[in-house]
Amino acid sequence: ASITALGSLAVKCKAREQDAMLDTLCCFLKDSSGTVRASAATGLGLSGARASYSLLALVPLLQDSDGRARAAAVKALGAFGPAGAIHVEAVTSLLIHDDIYEVCEAALETLSKFGKEAAGHVVPCLQHTRWEAREAAVKILGQLPSEFAHVYAEDFAKCLSDDTMEVRKAAADALLRLPCGEFQAKTLVLIDLSGCDSQ
Repeated sequence: ASITALGSLAVKCKAREQDAMLDTLCCFLKDSSGTVRASAATGLGLSGARASYSLLALVPLLQDSDGRARAAAVKALGAFGPAGAIHVEAVTSLLIHDDIYEVCEAALETLSKFGKEAAGHVVPCLQHTRWEAREAAVKILGQLPSEFAHVYAEDFAKCLSDDTMEVRKAAADALLRLPCGEFQAKTLVLIDLSGCDSQ
């Protein structure tokens, strides 16, 4: 907890003190304990400072052997918002391939914070063999501002026939969030959903 707190304190410090705290957190990223590495990553995310420096330090943890450290690093990248989107490919890879549920959830949360910068990398996940990846892709694209999300209306409609209910529900939610002008897409929701799903 005290390691994570360094990140919160760094926000309130002057530049020189802030640099010292960030350097300390970066040293903890290499600690032998996965718990310590995870705490240090969380601290960097909380600091929100020196984005390019912090992001570069966090990237190696995306391949960490400890799932807690990977999840914390992914969340920390998301804390930097669009600035962290330069690592969207690595985060998308974790969403698709990681075996730890918490890491996949962290990747989903972070990709949603990357906004439209993540869209192009997420679209292929709509065809992924893992339903969790398909659901995540629909949710991320569906959360985009309407001027971007409407481009994927046809993709959402296709997902209404997915074998997995969670994916179908996410697709229906995404379509129903589109502007009222997207009447045809919304109509597809009512037509394609099964009686069970429509409830």
